[in-house]
Amino acid sequence: MPPAVNFERFTVGGFTILPFLSNTGSPPAKLGVYLDEITLFWSGTLKIRGLELSKPPLRFLLPQIFIAILDSTIACSVLFAILPSGVDLTVFLGIFLIAQLAGIISQIPAGLGVFDAVIIIFLTRYFPAYSILASLIVYRAIYYIIPLVPAIAMLAILEAID
Repeated sequence: MPPAVNFERFTVGGFTILPFLSNTGSPPAKLGVYLDEITLFWSGTLKIRGLELSKPPLRFLLPQIFIAILDSTIACSVLFAILPSGVDLTVFLGIFLIAQLAGIISQIPAGLGVFDAVIIIFLTRYFPAYSILASLIVYRAIYYIIPLVPAIAMLAILEAID
């Protein structure tokens, strides 16, 4: 088992973009806290190539941040519950968030392949690859396929009504 680690976050614009392992009070973590404070209380606009972007009001921003955190927590919990025991939740959370970030950066829908590869690469020190792959397949079914069935049914009902 690896030594206890502290997971911190790096934020830009009030959004967490890079989870990483670091010591408490590291400069990147402090920068993340400062950026959080600046973006929460800054009300100006950002201009990029003639496009003006303004921060949404807190009544929109805070629920979005809460829902994103809740979604990531539920997704992480589902995969953690499916995996065999042997890895600490905090270690797995960091691995999961790194994999999620890699999947987002790849621009592939659902991070298919990229997310899975990162999870397998980081977790092979705790589990055999075949058990990780089996858990990832079940995770994809639970988190993507099962919700798709009622969504299709609701869409069919709404289309039939119109």
